[in-house]
Amino acid sequence: MILTQSKMANVDEGTRWIHSDTDLLSGHGYLGSVEVLCSMKSLDFDSRTRVARDSIRLVCTAAGVTLRERRKPDTFSNDQSMISTQANLTHSHTPVQLIISTDALVLKRKNDSQILCSHRMEGISFASAGEYDTKDYIAYVAKDNMNKRACHVLSCEANESLDVITTIGQAFELRYNEYIKTQRQTNEQRGSFKTSDHDRPLLQAERLLTHSGDFLVRESVKIPGQFILSGRCQNQFKHLLLIDPEGVIRTKDYEFDSVQHLISYHKSGKIPIVSADSELLLETPILRVR
Repeated sequence: MILTQSKMANVDEGTRWIHSDTDLLSGHGYLGSVEVLCSMKSLDFDSRTRVARDSIRLVCTAAGVTLRERRKPDTFSNDQSMISTQANLTHSHTPVQLIISTDALVLKRKNDSQILCSHRMEGISFASAGEYDTKDYIAYVAKDNMNKRACHVLSCEANESLDVITTIGQAFELRYNEYIKTQRQTNEQRGSFKTSDHDRPLLQAERLLTHSGDFLVRESVKIPGQFILSGRCQNQFKHLLLIDPEGVIRTKDYEFDSVQHLISYHKSGKIPIVSADSELLLETPILRVR
């Protein structure tokens, strides 16, 4: 997979990414898509992941891809209420360049750079790598210009699918950081902070955290399927992503069965969460008032 230059902005110190802010990734091959029949917002994280991974298996099967034997003997669980039973194989097996930026995901045909499709970031609701025999594939759910929702499937070179998913997540986070920075600059110029809390969840969280040790967990409105732990350590605020690209809830050192498991482990044991150059101690949970 080829690395080229992008115009991504710096990542906030509270987030962790494997790539620098000047990287974007090229994909390998476009396999096709399958229509998604429900809103991803109506599904929990596990169901969203299932939609993406079932879409990968359905498209691979339709495109004639021979998959390695699965670790589990069950067949893919195609839920007709969530995805179509028919794959769209237009441009299937086309070598493409996947350009990831804070504005959009763009698929360009490699031989002539023709744009096959372009999806704005605000229209993308979820992205995931495959599993077991589909671990070298990625899928993302996006709306087209007709507001129709589909899950697009791409193949990656060996062991690079998680890099692609992580970079997509990085683009979402950078986009959000750019938005927050713009809002703060605008508010400073106006001398006011009277803007919608719904549009500024990070600042809303920081206003609720009044003492060191205060913390809360919120679902990200900018990164599909992601949860963020916001906490206060002295006069500093930390905003930590809890779900890694494989869909695992984790901190730097440990994996957990659920968000509640993570919180209980660190709060009950008075064990700080280590990130970047600081430690975050979870003492007082804060109820978010809507």
